[in-house]
Amino acid sequence: MSNNPYSQWIGFIGLGHILFQVLFILLNLSDLPEQIPTHFNASGKADGYGSPSTLWMFPMLTFFISILLGVIASGSTFFTLKEPETEAAAEKIGALARKLLLYLSFIVSGIFSFATLHIISTAKGIDLVPKPFILPVLLVLILVPVGWFVWKVNRLKKE
Repeated sequence: MSNNPYSQWIGFIGLGHILFQVLFILLNLSDLPEQIPTHFNASGKADGYGSPSTLWMFPMLTFFISILLGVIASGSTFFTLKEPETEAAAEKIGALARKLLLYLSFIVSGIFSFATLHIISTAKGIDLVPKPFILPVLLVLILVPVGWFVWKVNRLKKE
């Protein structure tokens, strides 16, 4: 990981998401029914069910995705780009790519924490979130920064 305070905070928050997921699962596992919702359709209605033990996939996936994106983001040679006209533009693009990966790691860990909370609360009959807003918000959280990154890279390539 980089010495950049921004990336360090992202790492700490990602770790916090993992701890939240594990603690929330441990605190609620014994109160869950034998079948819990494991998948929701676009309108937010549960359309897949499984065992409460499937909840453990969220902290595990969060951990592995955070590690993978962190390793990729910290590897400076990974972002050696040959297309930009100048080396300065290539360095700026590499820095932007690292920030994007760290942001996506943060967002993915947050989405998995939200999924853990949402599945457990739904299994207990508690409706926390207005269903039509879940999917659009998740898409915006991921696609807007990626779109911004693509736009910014195209501008830097022209410099």
